[in-house]
Amino acid sequence: MNAFKYLSTLIFLFLFIFLINAQAQQRYYIPTHYHGIFSDQRTSVRAQSLGNSVITLDGVGQLIYNPASIGPGTEKADVHLNYLNQHPFEGPSHYPFLGVSYRITPNLSAAVSYFSWISKSEVWRSVVGGDNFDRDGTRSQEMATVGVSYEVIENLHVGVSGNFLRDKAVKGVVTNSDFLITLGAIYDKPVELIRSEWATSQKIRVAGSFINLLLNNKTEQTLENSISTRELPVHARVGGAYSLSIPVNVKLGEGTAYFRNTRSDVDLSLHLHLKRSLDGPDPVLDSVDNGLGFGIESIFKERISLQIGYFSETRAEESEGSSVIFGTNNKKSGFTWGLGTTVPVDDLFEADIPFTVDVYLTFSKMMNELDDRRRHPDAFGDDKRQFGLGINLKWN
Repeated sequence: MNAFKYLSTLIFLFLFIFLINAQAQQRYYIPTHYHGIFSDQRTSVRAQSLGNSVITLDGVGQLIYNPASIGPGTEKADVHLNYLNQHPFEGPSHYPFLGVSYRITPNLSAAVSYFSWISKSEVWRSVVGGDNFDRDGTRSQEMATVGVSYEVIENLHVGVSGNFLRDKAVKGVVTNSDFLITLGAIYDKPVELIRSEWATSQKIRVAGSFINLLLNNKTEQTLENSISTRELPVHARVGGAYSLSIPVNVKLGEGTAYFRNTRSDVDLSLHLHLKRSLDGPDPVLDSVDNGLGFGIESIFKERISLQIGYFSETRAEESEGSSVIFGTNNKKSGFTWGLGTTVPVDDLFEADIPFTVDVYLTFSKMMNELDDRRRHPDAFGDDKRQFGLGINLKWN
């Protein structure tokens, strides 16, 4: 009997140790150290709703992905406030953004922005140099950006930005800080791909950007006496868009202040883009973060808009024979959608107010990221719906 109890105890301990070790070897793949800034939620609800089409849209909301985005248009100033939430495994997460751009001359624009990721996780600790540290309830990453855009020739805008990054692996403690340069361009060309009176104002746009132009792909994360070498993102993006207007004769809203002085048209645009992650010199890890996305936007009478899209991003796969098990899929993908409206405050209040307000909303489901074949803590989940709100104030 004593021998049986002794054997049972050994088996129980063996199974317990095995399960603990298996759980410890499960990892949740993140494509870059600054994943909260570059790989989670975007700085524009509208762009995210269009399948993460972050380089083919105008406005300071796209500044950190393509600094040339502040060039097109005629508005004197643009203020963009944006908020998105949710993360599948980093606890309750918040992504606030504020950007301001100003047109100095008809050809030259400048902008500043601030973007952050704030995670309030009760599950994770921060690991630096192999040592575990209590986050004290919060981990955060933040980026301040300064950018300019210049119209080199007609309809060709070239932009450059400096991005100042900070990571706080533990609440209130800066564990690493970095600086990246981004280069971007946008070119517009009027076209007539469809020869019909039902297709007017046709235009194509070609855009591209390169984040981390100097290929600085390493950073040192330090906390107390612990040091880790982490990877920085090196991202190349190319994309294109095609837009046109379809004249219609819909009288809905006619005579109201909301639709006063608007064209009775439906404006359509199609956005496509590719994202490629590059390793850079002597990489810390092989970068696997290659994305493809598309989106379609329809705008009714210059006031009501609908955005739908799809995005797919290839991630790392488990290596054969490796003891590390990923709790994430090797592909992050999902459909996106959102709604928007342009509020004509001058007509609504019958006053000479020199700006318009664009409002964008999304309640779309998060993209698939967790591997359903694995067990996850109850706090994890990618089946949640996000809340996103974007507000643009444009001075004419």
